[in-house]
Amino acid sequence: MTIHDLLEKCDEAYYFDEYEKLVSLCDEVLEIDSSNPTAMGYKSVTHVFFISDDEENISGRVLMKIYDEIRRVCRNEDNIDWEYTEYLKHKPWR
Repeated sequence: MTIHDLLEKCDEAYYFDEYEKLVSLCDEVLEIDSSNPTAMGYKSVTHVFFISDDEENISGRVLMKIYDEIRRVCRNEDNIDWEYTEYLKHKPWR
């Protein structure tokens, strides 16, 4: 199985909240490529999810949402109009 196939399975396991499966898939990816940033990111997030003490695991779920947002922004970084975001930051209409 290629790294691309394994990472697709990682995405699927992450989407369906199958964190034990996700960790084992990440281990397989890291055996092939020990510096794969996607697998390292998934694995670090799942470790926080597993060590949380609260029953509903709110801190782990919040971290997962933050990780999702970072991945979404990084994936679409080329499409961001940075000049427009500077305009919004200063809020000239207020």
